[in-house]
Amino acid sequence: MIAISPRLIPELIRFFAAAWPEVELDFVEGNAEELQRAVAEGELDVAFIYSLQAVPGVEILSVAASRPQFMLAADHPLAGRKSLRFADLAEEDVVLFDVPPQC
Repeated sequence: MIAISPRLIPELIRFFAAAWPEVELDFVEGNAEELQRAVAEGELDVAFIYSLQAVPGVEILSVAASRPQFMLAADHPLAGRKSLRFADLAEEDVVLFDVPPQC
């Protein structure tokens, strides 16, 4: 799970531009801590982060839901299920990206 912004931001821009066409939007990319610090210090008006990355004292408003995705081999015993819990995979070997989720 890397960035959700390519799926989320374009629709938000369309909505915002239609509602407030006189407002100019600028964007900054960064990690969750940097973005939250910039909001707290008044450098940014808003930051899009995963709720699990929120630091204490930050007000969170849910914009979209995101769920973890698991990829299994087609012949894996769990592959036929419609949903899994983390506990279902507790004994499985896994490969994880060494990249924190970014917004």
